[in-house]
Amino acid sequence: MIDFVSTRPGVDPEVQKCAQFMAHMIANVVRWAALAPTADERRQQINLRPEALYAIEYLFDEDSEFSTHISLLGSDADTFRAALLSDRPIQASGGFNDGTRHIIKVRHNWWAAAHKLNDLVNAS
Repeated sequence: MIDFVSTRPGVDPEVQKCAQFMAHMIANVVRWAALAPTADERRQQINLRPEALYAIEYLFDEDSEFSTHISLLGSDADTFRAALLSDRPIQASGGFNDGTRHIIKVRHNWWAAAHKLNDLVNAS
């Protein structure tokens, strides 16, 4: 998790701690989003694990507070989301790798498909 705020020289210690906390929280949410799908999830192609569903909704739902939280770290929600879903090979630390990103993409696709279905049902 890149934190552009707490790593700045001369940043206020209180701001630094807040940014570090927010970076830690977002990193944990990304870990939840990358939880390996269960057999039931793969069979039904939906997010059943509550923590994974919460994480995907937090990261990708336009109505979540994610945009505000990531901006506190000096980053942009759309850029972060695009990086999570990108096909470019990555070199990251902390266990995040192409396999992790693949799981996030699968979970995102299930979530998006469920929302599209819900939108069609609600429009009827």
